[in-house]
Amino acid sequence: MDRKIFIENLRTTLLWENLCGCIENINYANVLLQKTDLGNNIIAENTSIRDSEDFYITAVSESDNKIVIGFEMPFILCVNGKYNIQATAAGELSIPDTESYPYDKHDFLSMDKKELLSFSSIICIAQITYRDVEIIGVW
Repeated sequence: MDRKIFIENLRTTLLWENLCGCIENINYANVLLQKTDLGNNIIAENTSIRDSEDFYITAVSESDNKIVIGFEMPFILCVNGKYNIQATAAGELSIPDTESYPYDKHDFLSMDKKELLSFSSIICIAQITYRDVEIIGVW
C-alpha cells in the first residue's frame, strides 16, 4: 500500500482513537485543568471528549524501524460532566513500520473504539503538549 494512503487510513482510525484515549486519561485532564483558572480548585474524576475536529498529520519520518508522526488535534474535553475545556494537543508519536508490523492483517476501518484501543501498545506517544487551552463552558 502507498505510504501516504497507509498513514491516512491509520490517522482516521487507530491514531485518532488512541490519542483520544490518552487525552481522556484523568492525569492528562488534570494537566489541562492546571492550564486554566480552575486548576487549583478542581480535580478530574471523569472525562470524555465532546468534540474533536480532526487529527492532523504535521510531519512523517522514519527512524529505527519506526514511523514517526507529528500531529495536532483540536478537541473539547468534558471534565466531571461539568467543565468543557477547548484545546489543541500537539506532539509526536511513533508506530512500527510496515515491514516490522503486519498492519495488512487488520481491518481498522471496521473496528469499534474498544478494538482500536487494544492496539495502544504499538503506539508510542513520545511527546504531547497542549496549547490554546480555555474553559468554554461550565454547567
